[in-house]
Amino acid sequence: MDISIIICTYNRANLLKFTLEALLRQSLPPEKFEVIIVDDSSVDDTFNVYSKFKIKFSNVTYLYNSFNIGLPLSRNRGIEVAAGEHVLFTDDDCIPSEKWVETMSFYLHKNPVVGGSVETPLLNYLQLSFICIRISCLYTCRRNKTCKDDCWRKYGISKGCFKRTGWFF
Repeated sequence: MDISIIICTYNRANLLKFTLEALLRQSLPPEKFEVIIVDDSSVDDTFNVYSKFKIKFSNVTYLYNSFNIGLPLSRNRGIEVAAGEHVLFTDDDCIPSEKWVETMSFYLHKNPVVGGSVETPLLNYLQLSFICIRISCLYTCRRNKTCKDDCWRKYGISKGCFKRTGWFF
């Protein structure tokens, strides 16, 4: 398996279902990637959304945090179980385009970190460009906490590169 997609969620089952439906429409064959849902102790219908998705897509893992640990540590949990050489992150309110996984995979084989486009139903916008980010910039950003959260909404990184620069904190 080449790609692991990590989606962290908390009480947003109504939005998560759109993200998962978009992943069913990816141009990359489903056997080429896995989806990891990290539920940060939701009390809504998130587990049922996962269960319905599991019927249509077998390469899905559901992790439930028994108490709310927050987004950074939830992402770390997803990375720990990821089978893919490359890890993609998207949010539970994002709708990846049909070629998102395929395109991110293509660029991740050439760059250690890649940002990509998604559409979000809450804001109804589409970022159009793919941006290659130097790992030194990523490292500085994470260590100094100078980046806005939005720069972490939709990107991919090789697992080896991620392990060399450190986990989310």
